[in-house]
Amino acid sequence: MMLTMRISVCVAILISIAGCGQPKASGTSQTARSQEGASPSKSPGEPVKLFDAEKTYRIEFSPDPSPIGTSAPFSLHVNVTRASTGEPVGEEASLVVDAAMPEHRHGMNTQPRVSRVGRGQFDVEGMLLHMPGRWEIYFDVTEGAVTRRATLQLELE
Repeated sequence: MMLTMRISVCVAILISIAGCGQPKASGTSQTARSQEGASPSKSPGEPVKLFDAEKTYRIEFSPDPSPIGTSAPFSLHVNVTRASTGEPVGEEASLVVDAAMPEHRHGMNTQPRVSRVGRGQFDVEGMLLHMPGRWEIYFDVTEGAVTRRATLQLELE
């Protein structure tokens, strides 16, 4: 009986730890899984366009190099504008970019670095999707206490 309780406690601890590696946005979060334009894993050229679920922000980005490949480092050039007006977000807005494989319950082996290069413009360095499969790239835009997320689903071979 005592051994069964110890095993149950250990299993419960392991289950709770397993979900800890998932990237999460702070504050209020919305996720958008739709995209317009070309997939960055298949064809170079046109920027990829995403919106958060409430369509507050439009995120447009271009990977470099393009297309994104498995185990190949890449950077992103990102523009964040207000969906309603097309105006770039102001200096008070911040951007965090991350990626994860939900089915595998892990993220990247690297920590991306985001730097502001202009009004509503950001460069993201240190991206590396290290294995084939379904990835999600998260774009978290924060203004004040509210974070809204746009998500790109990407299948790498």
